[in-house]
Amino acid sequence: MKIAVAGLGYVGLSNAVLLAQRNEVVALDISADRVAQVNARTSPIIDADIARYLAEVPLELRATLEPADAYAGAEFVIVSTPTDYDPVSDRFDTSSVEAVVGECPLPCSWKWKQSPPNPLFIERDLPLLRRAAGGQLENGQTSVRSAVLSA
Repeated sequence: MKIAVAGLGYVGLSNAVLLAQRNEVVALDISADRVAQVNARTSPIIDADIARYLAEVPLELRATLEPADAYAGAEFVIVSTPTDYDPVSDRFDTSSVEAVVGECPLPCSWKWKQSPPNPLFIERDLPLLRRAAGGQLENGQTSVRSAVLSA
């Protein structure tokens, strides 16, 4: 299964590393430096576990700056772009999520991390993510980081 991950911050890279253990994953980012680092199997973020997985674990993972490359043939897309809170407007800035949605040709259901998780996400999408992760995800509360560490 091909999976696209938009965003190579902590959440996106954690998802990409987890899923690339059993799937083809193409990560999309706007930073040429982050893309180059992931393709060189070095971590663009400070995290010993992610760095170790990139360096030592066989992963079907590559990164790109090109949306068409990331989305071509993908069965689903994980959007892991910033949604920073703006206290002045009392809203989250979802413009980066909206940009990904606008450029992705897939008919997708778009979600971002919520606390607590949306029950519809758990019911509808978790089985697909569990299958893609080789059954490592126990429930909607399981963090990708702990799933990566238990692999």
